[in-house]
Amino acid sequence: IYKNAEKVKRVVVVEMNLGQYVREVERVLKDKKVVFLGQMDGRLISPSRIKEVALG
Repeated sequence: IYKNAEKVKRVVVVEMNLGQYVREVERVLKDKKVVFLGQMDGRLISPSRIKEVALG
């Protein structure tokens, strides 16, 4: 994860749960802004919503 995130300022963690992976990503990427996008209602997270969150 760290190697792939070297050139970015912000990482969006998209999960269809309460955030089981986001804490691990935050732990590894201490110097990056990590944004969590989670949804638990059974619907897929739309690409437009992911883009909206990724672009801030």
